[in-house]
Amino acid sequence: MINEKRKMKSIFSFMFLAFSILISSITAAEIDPLKMIYSLRKTYENVNDYTAVFIKQERVRGILHWEEKIIFKFKKPFNIYMGWREGPGEGREILYSRGKNDGKMIINPHGLIALIIPVINIEPDNPMVRSKSRHTIKEAGIGMTIKFLIEQLELAEKQGDLKIEFIGEETFKDRVCSKIETVFPEGKSYYAGRILIYIDKEYNLPSQTFVYDWKNKLLEKASYTELKINVGLGESDFDPKNPEYGFK
Repeated sequence: MINEKRKMKSIFSFMFLAFSILISSITAAEIDPLKMIYSLRKTYENVNDYTAVFIKQERVRGILHWEEKIIFKFKKPFNIYMGWREGPGEGREILYSRGKNDGKMIINPHGLIALIIPVINIEPDNPMVRSKSRHTIKEAGIGMTIKFLIEQLELAEKQGDLKIEFIGEETFKDRVCSKIETVFPEGKSYYAGRILIYIDKEYNLPSQTFVYDWKNKLLEKASYTELKINVGLGESDFDPKNPEYGFK
């Protein structure tokens, strides 16, 4: 009798597992990952400002640099504050507002150099700046991530190279995310060979992105954690005179 109960329990367990797999497969097949990516643009239209902990890592000139943790503030149309909390640039701060300060960033370099030059005003496209990162501050933020993704997918679709797949769901930093993978052929004008995007299901915004080359080597990764949307950032959040900042 006991053996019969165990056998029936095993059968029901197997049937439940098979049913779950079937339902998951059907659900995944019904999801259009391209529409999911395009929907991000619509969601972002309703974002006026946000704060986050921005975590990034880049391969520059063949060298994979250490991970950096940055306090990130953004307010439309394009105002940015970045304050390094961990990593090689710890203590550094940058302010940038498009159309202000003659188009230059304001940098608190921190460290020994700050004893000689406490504040640096420099163009985002300056070769010295570009040599330390794959992107300029003009390409920073969630909105620019969405723009970059859509541009790459539109190019792939136009050239008949579109390959995009919904991978499934995964929890990232206690947030449920949809995972989407895109693959691009080598020898054309694409930025990378493979991009893996995590989309926060509640916010419908990118929370994490991994970018790989055609040998599956990590080029860069970026994530936005502790994201808070439409918090009402003001002019003081992008003012070097803000007493919470270290600009001198």
